[in-house]
Amino acid sequence: MPYDGTTSDMWQHDNIEIMFDGDHTGGQFDGFSVEAFEDGAKRAWDAQAQMYVAIAASPTGQLVYNLGAADPWVSRPPWAEVTGVQTDTSPHYSLIEGAITPWDDLDWHGPGESRASLLEAGRIIGLEISRDLWQQADNFVDAILPCATCDLPTEPTAVASNSWARIKASLQP
Repeated sequence: MPYDGTTSDMWQHDNIEIMFDGDHTGGQFDGFSVEAFEDGAKRAWDAQAQMYVAIAASPTGQLVYNLGAADPWVSRPPWAEVTGVQTDTSPHYSLIEGAITPWDDLDWHGPGESRASLLEAGRIIGLEISRDLWQQADNFVDAILPCATCDLPTEPTAVASNSWARIKASLQP
């Protein structure tokens, strides 16, 4: 069945799921019981870490959706913006590119009640691209934000000097 543009149904179609823990402190951020939700877990839902689903094409134009209580405001500019391209020919091709704000403390009421993560060079954040590790940010991998002058370990990388990520980074002020 083709995707009809229903954001809450986006996760069932060709998509990418990405999770952020901006301060990398771990903890539960999703999967609360109905009883806990009724007792205040709505405040905790997505506060610690956030999970987003992005899709390359949508009949409504909305390509990113936060799977938490803060949607829709947290899934819209200036907090999140995604663009995509998808082909219907064989082989199937999808390209998704965007920007999403990680939060140290996300409050579903809005940005005035929330605290965005400080994304600075050399900082380690929690990051996951998976369907299997939702609910617990403790399982996220360490992602070191790039820094040209930081004393970071020099691990081999798949990003080559002529890759799109390096080219884009070189164009930033």
